[in-house]
Parts: sequence; structure tokens; C-alpha cells
Amino acid sequence: MGAIQKRKNISRLVEAFESVDPSWKLVLAGSAGYGSAEILARIERSPARGRIRVLGYVSAAELAAHYAGAEIFAFPSLDEGFGHAGTGGHGCRRGRHYFAHFGPV
Repeated sequence: MGAIQKRKNISRLVEAFESVDPSWKLVLAGSAGYGSAEILARIERSPARGRIRVLGYVSAAELAAHYAGAEIFAFPSLDEGFGHAGTGGHGCRRGRHYFAHFGPV
């Protein structure tokens, strides 16, 4: 959500995703931002690349539909303002899990 950029920690999310159940899919939404080429290259190198979808920009209605259909909402960002992604993620109607981490691992 927002932008595909370094501060969103997407490369680390991809790394973690590589170790989850192979039936899972990772859907990333957001326009290209700072460092997006590096992130997209990391996705291309991922053994899980066939299960990762990068949608680019999505409308508010499309985003709401993705939230509603999500089982898990991940919020791995290293730097956010208010954290609208987190508040939006609470709209996951089917979602049973919410992951957020603020700070170094």
C-alpha cells in the first residue's frame, strides 16, 4: 500500500515469505518508489517468485477488496508516519492474523 520502496522493508518480507507454506500467496500493492528496482529484482530472484504478485497502484475499492480477502496482513515497514496501512489492514474481514513490527529485528 502506498509505494514499493526500501523503507517499507519489502525485501525482508519477501525473505520471510520464502519460508511459509507454499500454498500462500503474497500480494503487494503500491506504485514504484525509492529503491523499487532493487526490490523488484529481489522478487525476481526469489524461489517464491511464482507466488508473489506486484499489482502496482490500485484504487481504493480494489484495495478494500484485497484487504477483505486477506488471511494475513503484514506491516513490515521500518519507517511510517501515522501508519495508515495499519489502520487499513484492520479492515481484513477474513483476516485472522495481523503482523506489525516497529524497529529492528
